[in-house]
Amino acid sequence: MNTPNKRFSDLIRASRQLRKVLWSDPHRPLYHLTSPEGMWNDANGTVFWKGRYHVFYLGRMPNPKGEQSDSENDWLPAFEHASSKDLLHWVHHPPAILPAFDGSTPRGIYSGDLIEGAPIPTLIYHVPGQGTCIARSEDDDLIEWAPVPENPVITEVEDEEYRVFDPCAWYDNGVYYALIGNKNGRTGYEGDCTSLFRSDNALDWSYLGPFYKSNRE
Repeated sequence: MNTPNKRFSDLIRASRQLRKVLWSDPHRPLYHLTSPEGMWNDANGTVFWKGRYHVFYLGRMPNPKGEQSDSENDWLPAFEHASSKDLLHWVHHPPAILPAFDGSTPRGIYSGDLIEGAPIPTLIYHVPGQGTCIARSEDDDLIEWAPVPENPVITEVEDEEYRVFDPCAWYDNGVYYALIGNKNGRTGYEGDCTSLFRSDNALDWSYLGPFYKSNRE
């Protein structure tokens, strides 16, 4: 009989086994920030805020509808969060943004950025099949984040010259700017490129055009 106490004991046992494996790995960094477990990639926002350094990055969470095998489809990208006072000793916090279990973000939360200079801490990120999304935090510890109801603020659309993909953004003199994607279809802008958007409120965005012309063929 798989009682709650038995399941809890199994989780503790598995956690200790994982800890032993991680600690015995000679290639695991000791002084650099690493994920507590599993794979991670793409640091998606760094900021010094209210006396602490914060790093947001892509981690992985089990897909509640997956078979929990080793298949990549059984894991969903999520925005993880860690902070430090000295860039040496790190505290791991709950994920800032998780995929919704209601099916609205079934492929997870993809790369993005923390908007540089924004008056309110603001994350901008990509949701596959939807587009560019925004979340804000009124929490001085940046633990609690609320996606805005207007999401996606820049939608994925076909037959546009810009590609809506991993964004980065900044705030300057009352205006938000965002670089969206790594391709632009305007004639003469083949190769690597990115597309510039502008907004007065981080919710309503206007496309301004390609950001630069690549010299690479």
